[in-house]
Amino acid sequence: MSARSLRAAWAAITPRQMAATFLLGVALFAYHAGAGLVGGEWSLGDLFVFVADQIKAWPLLLAFAVVEHLAVPGADRRRAYALAALVSTCIAAPLAVVWVSTMTNTFLRPAQPRIRFMIFTGIETAMLGAAVLWIVNDRRRAQRAQARMHRDEIERIAAEKRSIESDLQAMQARVEPQFLFNTLTQVRELYRADRASGMQMLDSLITYLRAAMPKMRDTSSTVGQELELAGAYLDIVKVRLGDRLSYAIECAADLREARFAPMLVLPLVDHAMASGDEHSSAVRSVRIHVESSGGRLRLTITDSGIGFGPESSGEGIERMRERLAALFADRATLDLERTAPNATRATLRVPLERPDPRTTGGAA
Repeated sequence: MSARSLRAAWAAITPRQMAATFLLGVALFAYHAGAGLVGGEWSLGDLFVFVADQIKAWPLLLAFAVVEHLAVPGADRRRAYALAALVSTCIAAPLAVVWVSTMTNTFLRPAQPRIRFMIFTGIETAMLGAAVLWIVNDRRRAQRAQARMHRDEIERIAAEKRSIESDLQAMQARVEPQFLFNTLTQVRELYRADRASGMQMLDSLITYLRAAMPKMRDTSSTVGQELELAGAYLDIVKVRLGDRLSYAIECAADLREARFAPMLVLPLVDHAMASGDEHSSAVRSVRIHVESSGGRLRLTITDSGIGFGPESSGEGIERMRERLAALFADRATLDLERTAPNATRATLRVPLERPDPRTTGGAA
């Protein structure tokens, strides 16, 4: 143990630790006062005892600080702390005895320290060190237990996230082939009935696949990407329905780069289209509007038909709500409502996650 190590250990002691050590000495003096070991009225001898009680506490602090300074991170320090408590006791007890004896002989009355007093001081100092050692070890055990719980919680969250991502990929695996096969069937039927319409739907399908394929297995997306997929999907549906379908997508440019969970917008749009009557001559209009307020992203899909009627909520909608709960707990909601006898609306609210400047080249 070098003087440099002692200085470094002392420099690492925090003001809070110093305050706790001082209060430990005060508590020891209060014990002496309560036990009648000091005079009933304040005297110079009481000051000597107070300083002696501080002398018993401070070497313990320094010894423990040395252990913290020299110990290998993550190593078991119980034996090191026990040795530190023993060494500090062997130093503090003689210092306290010498201090009290010297001050008493100098300022009060000549007296030689008695053996009983020396033994009592040594035992008391050892008990003090043992108590502090128990407290420190108990606190470290609590910290280790808390660290394990925190680590287990992180692992649980990571496992839950992997499960959610797996569910998402499973959903994509189900939705994409089904959507693709249905669309190809419609292309074939349209091509037989109207070659130009068939070619137009095929072009729209190619546009959709170009937007979807690069991100098909990603577990994260952006608002802009999801709106692009929804628009490409609606273009395909519009080829089939013609003038009976119109749609609009409204979103501020700064919100298009916001992070957004994939496969939330498209299933909602598909749910609305599947709920409509393809053979109806009524004009169907769909409006997708995105805005932010109070740190939340609000995506509204307004349908002039019955696509989002509360009574139309089925397995797909419930599965989406389960995903939202798993991803955002109670910070996300999906509401379906009727705004007119034949008009409905779906409102999706999720936390707003701005893009990381480090991954977007500093873009806002």
